Amino acid sequence: MSEEEHSSSRKEDSPLLPPEKEGAPSEADLKVTDSSQEFNLQDFIFSPFSLEPRAEVWALHVLDGPNNGAQSFLESGRDYFIGRDATVCDIVLLDPRISKKHLLLSIRQDHRAFIQDLSSTNGATANGKPLEGEEEIDGSLVIGLGSSSVLIVNTQAPQKTVVLPSEEELRDILRRSTGEVVLPDATTLNLKRFKHLLLGILTSTLLLVFSLIPNGEVEFDRPPVDLAQLEEVLSDKSFGYEFREERREVVLSGHVHKEEERFKVLSQLSELPFVEKIDAQRLIIDELLCREFNIVLIPQWPGVILTCPVPGEYLIEGFVETKETFEELQLYLQLNFPLTNQIKNQVIVEEELLEQLNADLQEVGPNRLAAELIDGELIVAGTIFQEEEEKIDEIIKRFQEKSRYKVVRKGLVSQSAKDSATGLSESDNLDSLNLSQDISARYPVSGYVKKDGDYQIYLQGKAYKVGDILDGMKILSIEKGTILLENELGLFKISFFSK
Repeated sequence: MSEEEHSSSRKEDSPLLPPEKEGAPSEADLKVTDSSQEFNLQDFIFSPFSLEPRAEVWALHVLDGPNNGAQSFLESGRDYFIGRDATVCDIVLLDPRISKKHLLLSIRQDHRAFIQDLSSTNGATANGKPLEGEEEIDGSLVIGLGSSSVLIVNTQAPQKTVVLPSEEELRDILRRSTGEVVLPDATTLNLKRFKHLLLGILTSTLLLVFSLIPNGEVEFDRPPVDLAQLEEVLSDKSFGYEFREERREVVLSGHVHKEEERFKVLSQLSELPFVEKIDAQRLIIDELLCREFNIVLIPQWPGVILTCPVPGEYLIEGFVETKETFEELQLYLQLNFPLTNQIKNQVIVEEELLEQLNADLQEVGPNRLAAELIDGELIVAGTIFQEEEEKIDEIIKRFQEKSRYKVVRKGLVSQSAKDSATGLSESDNLDSLNLSQDISARYPVSGYVKKDGDYQIYLQGKAYKVGDILDGMKILSIEKGTILLENELGLFKISFFSK
């Protein structure tokens, strides 16, 4: 065959792999006589994803946080809201540090992806840098938001194209490597040989690659579906599931108590031969959710903690001092906890407990008994009759069972013992006052000094501190504008103004 005929034959045979030839190419096949002819691989891009095409180009993987391990393929031509609120978001991350609508992920019809921060409270990072405005995702991107990390990746990015350099470029390579100017006439043969060698290597490689591709449609021998085997793995679980037979996909939704339980279930499902995909994005790990939420909760309300006794049921328990603090806690839970309908609030308000205790004491001794919480102790004082003591002890016991205050200081004396010891008439009585017996009117404080956190007070022209004796009463404490004293008759207090 002449050189001209061979060139014409190559132009007519456009297929890369002629069907009538097998084996390695012959020397004639590799022969190229026209130095201006270039072989461009841009027309022959081979992608490993072409064997099993799918509409979803992009995928999302949760790398860290309460939804750790969740993954999902994303469709092109739509927007995905990422956040904490399941009612408005397409991708829900149960992280208390994430806003209700935190990010917007837009995947266009041309498969270009963009990520945008929706003015979230704590912001987000893209590959470790602050995410500002809208940013296009080039291949892959790690998003950090709250305590979670999310990987967004293009699963079908094409491989780079290899282009054979032109004769002029080859001549320039020789000139730079040898340091001499290479003339076209003197080097035509060498350049052609070099070019033919590259063509031979590339053609052989392509023949080897394409020979591995089967002709016609690719058929997979898929194992039969055994729903009984699937039910055996997922029976008696705390979460639900759905099996999509056409895609051989198991979708899990619900709650597991610990991360180890989730890992065990995923391992068992992956061993089933007919299961090709597992979607665990909606499977919540309660232990991680409680841990992340308590990081924010405990510093603001030290006596309160969130627990999960059984999967899907949350319990918040502990103590707060006032009704106002309890209302602030309830509002915080409504705004920040993603599953408010699944939480039981058993937080005890100590102010309400104290009100109930005083109401019970008034039933026993009207206008004679009172209780107060001071410095971590329950103080119960007043005058009683002997037959009332057992009832009062029972009331205090019920209070201790509900409260965190276990130390009780009682200043209770009988009516007859008190009158005989003080010699006061009924009109001069300390009228069972509020809590311990208030004797502020009899002992006005003329001044005080606070040094290193300790008070020194001035009464009747004398200075007193903790431990001193005032008219037979020992001073137990001086703080928060109150002096607490004690003698054999009970407890007494003197109030004074302090900043």
